[in-house]
Amino acid sequence: MKNRILSILLIALLAVGALVCAASAEEAGAINLYDTSLNVGGKTYSFPVSVAELTAMGVNVPDVSGLSKGQYYYDVPVDDGRNAFSVRVDYVTTTEDPFWATGVNLNSNKHAGQSVGGLVLGETTMKDVIEACGPDEHGYTYDSDYLTYYTFGSNYNWTLYFESADENAKLTRLTMSNDLVTNYGVVDSSKTGVQEENLPDPASLPFDSYILDGKLYQKGATVQDLLDNGWVLPVDHPADTAVEAGGLSMVYGDRMYLYNGAGLVYVGAFNYSGEECTLAECTINRIKTSVLLNGALICADGMQPGVTTLSEAAATLGEPSEDSTDEDGMRTVEFEVLNGVTYTLTVDAEELVTAIDIEGLQG
Repeated sequence: MKNRILSILLIALLAVGALVCAASAEEAGAINLYDTSLNVGGKTYSFPVSVAELTAMGVNVPDVSGLSKGQYYYDVPVDDGRNAFSVRVDYVTTTEDPFWATGVNLNSNKHAGQSVGGLVLGETTMKDVIEACGPDEHGYTYDSDYLTYYTFGSNYNWTLYFESADENAKLTRLTMSNDLVTNYGVVDSSKTGVQEENLPDPASLPFDSYILDGKLYQKGATVQDLLDNGWVLPVDHPADTAVEAGGLSMVYGDRMYLYNGAGLVYVGAFNYSGEECTLAECTINRIKTSVLLNGALICADGMQPGVTTLSEAAATLGEPSEDSTDEDGMRTVEFEVLNGVTYTLTVDAEELVTAIDIEGLQG
């Protein structure tokens, strides 16, 4: 039996990687660490992509059949007949074709001028990255000659190497992996974006209900309700995982990101029953998404990440119970509503709500 023991009072707010980065990149119109496409010689290659599909696009890929479960090739030299580049190839166990190119490994000595996410080998400077993305995962700015960023729920992983730690140092090496296919397999997105019929007017939504990707969920909803609407659990969180029954002060369950082919939602789900159940049967007590995770969340009075302002949210939710800004400048405002339901909003410098986190949905 696989148990994940979590206190019902435990607060484990999972930070969304590099929130500042993509927002700043959008303003700059350049660096965007939520774009994992390689641009080379006027062509664009998007990752992840199966090796078979990459080959069908005219890319010459050496034999990678020696890979087996749990293995990957870090630096596979490939070319499209005019341009040479290097890709990472993973063995993915959840797909019919197990060989997938999931990212790149580029060096300015060989790949000058090639770009990923607006980062140009041999041209982009450390200052460009810091101004667009802020401190890296370790809090580094000009403390090191490399920077590391995790974006899109840590499914996109970037390590950027520079000539030195000087602000004008040029980008000399870039490694990027897009781990969505590794973490979720190939997702059927046929239900993504499909609007449920007879949805209620958001103005009438209770605080413990919400519309996610066009489908209505109410208090007491389970993980299975999300799965039925096209959301997918990570491969290391099987739906049939046994979850122990809890007691008065403890509950059992888990927290994880679910993916639907377009967006991510962060879910806390627990077994509030008196008997063992599966992870799919667990009740959702928390849901969170943001502009950068593209989760398409609508809640009371039509509140949405990227649309609603703090003043509009306060008009709906009342006076905040807490308003704080951390050392990285991330502001969060918490509202206590409706018998234990809380809304925690992430707010940018213009007081636009960029993320909504609802907790206490177990009913």
